[in-house]
Amino acid sequence: MLNPCSISTHTSENRVSGKVLSILNRNFTSELKEVIADSELCTTVNGSAYSLTDGWGVIARNSVIQSWNKRSPDFNGLEKVISIESVCSNYGESKFNNLVSELFSGVNFYDIWLPKNV
Repeated sequence: MLNPCSISTHTSENRVSGKVLSILNRNFTSELKEVIADSELCTTVNGSAYSLTDGWGVIARNSVIQSWNKRSPDFNGLEKVISIESVCSNYGESKFNNLVSELFSGVNFYDIWLPKNV
């Protein structure tokens, strides 16, 4: 169900090309596995490198998680699946809204998501 990642065509640096869930799940082509070997996977955000751990998580709606009972993704078993409804209910309305506001304060989504020439 998850398409395998491959070696990116970027020539400036070694990169993995693929969807985020496939990268976290380590769903790689055999060629990419050879290139990576025992190297540590990392991502760069604003010039800082962060290692990707083997364990990872996905937050989804209950309806999505329940749909996986019929046809589950081929996750590697190192994932933690959490429903957004359980996160919301565990925090409560006020604390959850405050958490989201704090996480996204100062983010200008308009500026980030829209091309400058629009």
